[in-house]
Parts: sequence; structure tokens; C-alpha cells
Amino acid sequence: MALYHEFRPTKDVVAWWISDVNEEERDKLIQVLKDTLEQFGSVEERQFGDVVSLDLHKGGHVVFNFQIARRSTQLRPTISSPWKPVALDSFEDLVASKMTALVERGIPRDFLDIYGICSNDLCSVNQCWQLWKAREEKRGALSVDSKVAKNAVLMHLKRIERMRPLDSIKDNKARHRAETVREWFKNEFCFPKN
Repeated sequence: MALYHEFRPTKDVVAWWISDVNEEERDKLIQVLKDTLEQFGSVEERQFGDVVSLDLHKGGHVVFNFQIARRSTQLRPTISSPWKPVALDSFEDLVASKMTALVERGIPRDFLDIYGICSNDLCSVNQCWQLWKAREEKRGALSVDSKVAKNAVLMHLKRIERMRPLDSIKDNKARHRAETVREWFKNEFCFPKN
């Protein structure tokens, strides 16, 4: 996403396994990445589903994250990048993947990513939901119900609000940003019925 706009304080790389990678090749690449990152700090490896995530920690904070996932669906062909032979996902695929993460996982960075995309006029709220729906339909989801998805997003948001209430955020700027993002999701992104 940084190719289009950089709005995260951390530096992140999200990659996809090519379809014919075997378990041995996968393990070797992960070890090379870990060995390389350990030159700069401590590395934590996490796995969830088909995703391997490597967090680089410095001074008690994550400063870099490298994720590799199995690709389930692609809406558009990859595009050339300035870093040959690396190819990049299309903008549509990036947004659709971020929407899937928001609906299914709903962690703070998922909210910040979608908010950053929309608030910087890279994509409208309706376009985000349309791309999510297209990806879900293409990957063969049995039911693609945006009402259910919006409720999932609101449930994730409630969980975040319980875990980190606004009054627990001491930095005024961070507290204001959290409040702005949370209200935007409740009042604009999920279109609640009041």
C-alpha cells in the first residue's frame, strides 16, 4: 500500500507464496528472513491460518513486520514494480485483502489501513465494500452478506474499545486520532441504523 500512500508508523511487507512452493522451500525462506532481521533486533514469529508473520522488535516496539500468506483469490493480475523481479498486487487486490482482514480479523491496524485508504481519497467506502464482495464471491464464499460483515467490523471495534478505552490513551494526539477513526467507522463506514 505504501506505493500509493504511506500512513502507518511501522514499515511492513506483505507477500504471497507462489502456488508451487513446497514446505522445505517455505521453511528455508522463513529462516533466511529471520536470520536477516535478527541483525537489526529481536524477531518474533507468529503463524495464524496460512499466514506467517515476522515482527522485528526494537526498544520494546514492533518497527517492521514481514508477512507471507497463501493467496486465496486474485481480482486482477499483478503489476510490475520498480524492484524487479518483484511483482505487486493491483490496488484493487490490496484494498480487497485489507477489507477481508478487517472483516475477519479486525485488529487496530486493519482499521487504520481502511481509514487511511478512505480518508486519503484512494478509494470510497462503497468501493471498499464492492471490492470485498467481489473477492469473497471469487473465492467461492457461500454467503456474501455485507450486513453480516459490517456487524463483524463493529464487533471488532467494540472489542478494541473495551481493550483500549479512549481515556487510557494518554497522548492527546493519539487519543484524538483513535476517537476520530472509531467514530468514522461507526457513523460512516458501517452505516448503522439509528
